[in-house]
Amino acid sequence: MVCADLANGSKHCRLTRSSRTGEQPHITGKERNISTWLNGDGGGEVIKCKYTILNSTDFIDALELARESVELWQTFIDQLESFNKLS
Repeated sequence: MVCADLANGSKHCRLTRSSRTGEQPHITGKERNISTWLNGDGGGEVIKCKYTILNSTDFIDALELARESVELWQTFIDQLESFNKLS
């Protein structure tokens, strides 16, 4: 439900359908950390980002939300495949 509201609000810059979660969820926190290193052959850079979504009064880690969404889709697909095998 959070993903649906977030996607709809992002697409239209506001909710165009009735909210599934009460209020429009939005990104409230953006963290970006950069680490660099050098060695004899050159170096590199690692960027770590973290996004936080506010949904009514709950703060949700965006990566956790994405992981949970993928797991739910996988469960749905597995159940659909099982149902199709029985048909």
